[in-house]
Amino acid sequence: MTEPGPKRAVALPWTTSAGPAGRLPAAGKLRSLNRPRPVRVATTRGTEVPKSIEINDRRQRVEDVVERWRIDDEWWREPVSRLYFSLVLEDGAYVTVYRDLTQNRWYLQHA
Repeated sequence: MTEPGPKRAVALPWTTSAGPAGRLPAAGKLRSLNRPRPVRVATTRGTEVPKSIEINDRRQRVEDVVERWRIDDEWWREPVSRLYFSLVLEDGAYVTVYRDLTQNRWYLQHA
């Protein structure tokens, strides 16, 4: 019985989605995935817990706060201080929002 030979590595493109005229995106042209976007959030009085969120000009009630966490990082450069919430909205959508504590602004991270 012979031993199997070495496996051969094959380089694959970073995407298989063809763009205009069937071409793949040019190398070096990256786009940000899931870039945070500003969002309006109403909080429960006296807390930072979201009670409703406006997405695409439609306000939705928060049904459940699944998780809450805080990130404080890069204090030696440009500080990052964020309070994250994973939420279930009234239509059943699961979203993640955060409040940028350095700018006092809300952002939608995942929708």
